[in-house]
Formats: sequence, structure tokens, C-alpha cells
Amino acid sequence: MNSKFLKIRVLKPIQLLLLVLECCWATVIILDGNSVYHATVLQNYHLSFLSALLSVSLVAVFLASRFITLTRRDLLFLSCYFIYVIVYLWLKWDYLDVETFVSMFILGVPAMYILFKNINRSGHVFELLYRIADIILLLSVVSIILWYLGSISGIFNTNSGVIIQWGSEKMVYGYWGMQYNLQYDTTFGIQFYRNSSIFCEAPMFNLWLNIALATEIFLKKKVSRIRVIILCVAILTTMSTTGIIFCILCFGLNYWNNIEKRKRKMRYVLYSTLFILIPVAIIAIQNVMELKAGTLSFAMRMQDYIAGVRVWIENPIFGCGLGNLTPLYQYSYALAGNIGYSNSVFAVLATGGIWMSVLYYVPLFAMVLIGKKANNGLFDFGICCLYLFITTIFFARFISAVLISLGLFMLLNRNVLVSEYSVKSDSKNHF
Repeated sequence: MNSKFLKIRVLKPIQLLLLVLECCWATVIILDGNSVYHATVLQNYHLSFLSALLSVSLVAVFLASRFITLTRRDLLFLSCYFIYVIVYLWLKWDYLDVETFVSMFILGVPAMYILFKNINRSGHVFELLYRIADIILLLSVVSIILWYLGSISGIFNTNSGVIIQWGSEKMVYGYWGMQYNLQYDTTFGIQFYRNSSIFCEAPMFNLWLNIALATEIFLKKKVSRIRVIILCVAILTTMSTTGIIFCILCFGLNYWNNIEKRKRKMRYVLYSTLFILIPVAIIAIQNVMELKAGTLSFAMRMQDYIAGVRVWIENPIFGCGLGNLTPLYQYSYALAGNIGYSNSVFAVLATGGIWMSVLYYVPLFAMVLIGKKANNGLFDFGICCLYLFITTIFFARFISAVLISLGLFMLLNRNVLVSEYSVKSDSKNHF
């Protein structure tokens, strides 16, 4: 048989080990991201620590394969970084979830920085984010099927259950441990369960779908329309306003990128498009805000912003202890014992103060500013991350450590990124 017709990729043992570890790493991080398995009452799976352990394991495999290279600049940065976070840990020891803090900032961020630094040598700096997108895509397909056949049509009956602590302690039921019924909502007079997959609420599932969608559109050189469509359908099933706006944001940025590349030849199209799109976008956002303004969700978000500022003012430098949301609950809106918080921006500011806010937001803004010079995709992905931090609560989950590490890597390696990815952007296949 002619070898050109037989294209079977045989992985070396070390490559196979890395692939397995990367898939396990992505799966555990997703489960740590406010899934029912993270919030379960009867069993603590220590998912944040397991995420950090897998990150360190990946570094160990790279080290054993002699793939690890660190410059003096990297070592100096890591030394200063450790001093910075250890000072905060020492000052706020009694007010922190020490296991989560150590997992994210003592183990996670340094390990992820080293991984991004060395994976970049092979030209696949976003490989780990691709793994997350792959798992979320699979989860999306499963959730859409089980949501329709179970939660909506009732063809499948619930056959599993778990007790979780999310706002209040409650029992939730689902299908084979892969889909749960949590949010029974009313939209346009129709009552139904929103698709929350394995997560504690639909907005948490939407968060992961948004990250996967941004990865597919902006970080992959070749965009798969099928994958994008599946993710968009899953976002619609969550009935999340945040998700719908996120889709508009992604496609708007992608469309703008396409126009930008041809703006010299199509300047009249650019300005006529802006003339139409800007008023439409303003009207759409106003309508959405008016719709949300009449809902409990909008009132809770506004109350959360106020609560965050009040708690931050009490301890502006170090906050009340990163992840310690109890003081916020004293101000936040509560209904029938369902107490929660809705965004990461003010949660970081209130609980971590200026000290930890620097560690969160400098990398995120670096991702945007440096990404603009390097590649439109990196810039757009950074914009999407900032949007999610403003609208969703996930600052104390390991995925935040991943994004912080990516931003730090870009900040300290911006010259390499600008020279390498600005060339790749010209041949990128846009959606």
C-alpha cells in the first residue's frame, strides 16, 4: 500500500504520556470550575490541589525530557513572585482557604508559567487551552442531548443525585452523573430547566463555553465552523444573557479583524458598516439592559458591585482575605437563603485588596496590550477574558491561575510573541 494513503500518527511514549496528562489536567480544572463535584457536600475531591499537582507533573515530565529551559530573567521573576505571594499568605493566613491559595499561587501559577514558556518553544503555546476546549466541546454535545431528552422532553428520567452547597445546601438530580437539573426558569412565559451540564448553575457552564469559544475563534490557526456552531448552540441552551452578549462580542471582533485586513481597499465598506452596526449595537445593549433591569438577576448584580466597594474600603491594601466572601454576604442581596456573588472584579478587589488585584489584572491587561502588537487573536482573547471577569465569578478557581500565568508569560516574553505571532496572524483562517 502506498504510504501516502496511510497517515497514522504514532506517538512516542513521552508524547503519549504528555497527551494523557494534558487531558487529565484539563478535565480536573474544568471539574474544579464550580461543577457539582467541586460543590458536593459529602466528599471533598481537593480539585484545586489536584489541578496544581497535575500542572507540576507536566513540568516534571518536561524536565525529565530535558525540555525545560529558564533564563536568569525567568528565575529572577519567579523569585520575586514567590516573595510577593508568600508575604500575602503570611499576613492573611487566618482568613484564607490556604489549600486553594497554595494550589493556585504557590504551585499553580509558577508551574503554568514554566509550561507556557517551554510549550512555546514548539510553537504551540496554546496547546493546554486547546485541551480545555476539546473537553468542553465533548461536554457540550453530551449536555445538549441529555438536556433535550431529559430536562426538556422528559424521555429520560433522572437516575443520579448529589448534595451540593451552592447558596444553600440542596439535593440536585441528574442523568448518569453527566447532566443535572438545577435552574428552573421562566422565559417568555415558558417554564423549563436551563442547561447547566455538570455545573452548579447555567452561568458557570456558560463561562466554560465562552472560554472554549474564544479559544476556537481567536487562538486556533484554523477555525472549525462545526465546533463553533456546537458551542454557540450550547450557549443558547444556558439561556444566559452574558453568553449571548459574549457571542456577539466574539463574532463582532472577528468580523472587525477581517475588515481591518482589507480596510485600505474597502474603506467605504468599513465606515458604512460602522455607521450601521454602532447604533444597532447600542439599541441591542439598551434593550438587554432594560430586560435585565426588571429581573432579580440585574438587581443582584448591582447589589454585588455596591457590596464589593464597601468591603474593599474597609481594607483597601490586603482585603479581607482572598476568597473570603463572608463579609460580602453581609451586604449582598439574599433571597430565601440563596446567597452568592456574581462577578470576579469586585470579589478580587474586596477580598484580595490592591495587593492581589495587581496579580490578577496586570497579567490580564498585559494580555490585551501585548496581544494587540503580536496578533489580533491574542488581543481579542484578552478582551474576552476581561469581559468574563467583569460578569462572572471564578476568581478563586484554578482556571484563573491559568489565565494569570498566560498573561505573565506574555508580559515577560513580549518580544518573542510579537515577532512570532504577528507573522502567523496574516495566514489565520477567520470564521
